[in-house]
Amino acid sequence: MSADTSSVEAVRPARLAHIHSHTGLRGLASLLVVAYHLQFGEGYRFPFEGSDTFFGRGYLWVDLFFVLSGFIISYTANAERDLGFSWPEARHFMRQRIARIYPLHIFCLAYLVAYFGLVTLAFLAAGKNADAGWWAPENLKALGAQILLLQSWGPPEWVAWNIPSWSISAEIFAYFMFLPLVWLHGRSRPIGMLILIGVPTAFYLWIGQSTGDLDIVSGLAPLRCLAGFCLGMVIYYARRICDRMSASTLSIVQIISLAAIVSGLVWDCNDIAFILPFCALVLSTCTDRGIASHMLSSAPIQTLGNISYSMYLNHVPIIMILSFFWIRLADRLPMIPEPFLRIAFLLIVFASLIVISLGTLKYVERPARSYLMRKGTLQKSVETQAYSN
Repeated sequence: MSADTSSVEAVRPARLAHIHSHTGLRGLASLLVVAYHLQFGEGYRFPFEGSDTFFGRGYLWVDLFFVLSGFIISYTANAERDLGFSWPEARHFMRQRIARIYPLHIFCLAYLVAYFGLVTLAFLAAGKNADAGWWAPENLKALGAQILLLQSWGPPEWVAWNIPSWSISAEIFAYFMFLPLVWLHGRSRPIGMLILIGVPTAFYLWIGQSTGDLDIVSGLAPLRCLAGFCLGMVIYYARRICDRMSASTLSIVQIISLAAIVSGLVWDCNDIAFILPFCALVLSTCTDRGIASHMLSSAPIQTLGNISYSMYLNHVPIIMILSFFWIRLADRLPMIPEPFLRIAFLLIVFASLIVISLGTLKYVERPARSYLMRKGTLQKSVETQAYSN
């Protein structure tokens, strides 16, 4: 008995403090979401940008985010517990999640609102007709919904302003559901796993048999998020099956998963066909071994992963602001062919996005998160002292 145990421990990799592969996956997925949104708007587009295949279905990378989120949050919160979360632990968990997502959300929304306000004032000062659509009652209502992170629950009209923030609105629901799901899994693992597998299975089967389209950003968007999040939790609980796999075996799984994803993007297929390879990719890279893990752990991709949340929330405001000026500049350069102007614009967008995201990570995300968590710790200390007195 003891010999078998020591043998298992010798084979099983130690728990990683940080999974570099998943950081890299977030970075690449963020870039592909940016590429997806760059196909919209006015002006010249390369033929491949507006296609219905690879770039045209870039919204699916958000579903990879949801699976990754379910795994990573389970991993960092130590979801393998028999008693679930105590009340102080649950409050700390929710404070941690809010501190992680909310400050940057409000920052990006604030400078987008300021931009539209300045443009409106500039047009009015110049005696020109300003587009007042952003200040119409329905858009102001959408702004209020975004401030409260309720846009994914409402009508499609609420998904305005900073459009990608619908997904963090949906994730809030998954965070609240995470706590009872961990408790249920701890009390009865068969029932817990049945729910964790049954909820996404029912959702994806319904989508597959109805529209086959996962591009859902309002109404049922929280359920879309919860489905991927639950699968991420399942992968977390099943992650030890990778411990006995060799790096070569993991590499094969990773290559097959990536090939299935790319094939699905190139050829038309039902959106739910991507979920299984997404899950296989997250599972097979969770030990940071294998050929894909090696590439994802490179320094440039890790940098992209570290700023992935900043890139995700910054990119639509940046595209909108740069497009406003670029269209007017391009009109003054008729001698330059449109493909060259498009290349220049894409380079400017990606360079600006990376630089600005590095800045918001350093000066917005991290300081705000540290402040809110520190404030929460101090408040908890005061409450504990008052109780003991």
